[in-house]
Amino acid sequence: MNSNRIWLFGAVALILILLAGTFFLGVSPQLEAVAKSNTERETVESQNQVQQVKLAALKKQFEQIDSLRADLAAMQAQVPTGANLSPLIGQLDKLTQKHSVDVESVTFSDPSAYIEPIPVTTEDAVPVETDPELATAMMSVNGSNFFIIPVEIAVTGKYKNVMDFVDSLQKGTRLFLVHGLSLDETTVEPNSPAEMTISGQVFVLLDGAGAPPVLDAESTTTEEG
Repeated sequence: MNSNRIWLFGAVALILILLAGTFFLGVSPQLEAVAKSNTERETVESQNQVQQVKLAALKKQFEQIDSLRADLAAMQAQVPTGANLSPLIGQLDKLTQKHSVDVESVTFSDPSAYIEPIPVTTEDAVPVETDPELATAMMSVNGSNFFIIPVEIAVTGKYKNVMDFVDSLQKGTRLFLVHGLSLDETTVEPNSPAEMTISGQVFVLLDGAGAPPVLDAESTTTEEG
């Protein structure tokens, strides 16, 4: 091998060493920095897309804010944040006029805290999937903010009218759960006179945990004619 070829191999080797050094010491870190920058940019863009979706959803909800407020007002009328017995008495008065019956008395008992029923499970029970938002909402209702007020209503009138009164009572502005009917007369002809005691419940959902709703002494028992 002559000196020129040796010099050529040496020059090529030196160039390769210089290129390798340039790559590892200069180009490689820059490429890594660019790759890292691209990854970070993709992450930021991905996060921006998520935020844009959330923003679009919030914007859509805000466009429906009046409807949501109306729905909230209706729900709060059904299950108010306090005892609110006066509107219920007014509701009963309107129903007596509508169905031509007489409410002899309305008796409210002291509120009691809601007690969550203990689920009954068996070995053969099949797990039921629950919507996460519904599960969260259900967990937010408990004995510290949800109260039950027992109510008894004595009503007289024609049997059919009394039963229509009971039906309307369950569909009124204030949510009323009927769980018992006591009919003094055994005759159930539509026009036969009837005296009925209706046992039921109304509900209160506080804004947050707090003391049970307080009933006014005057509203505990109301006599009507």
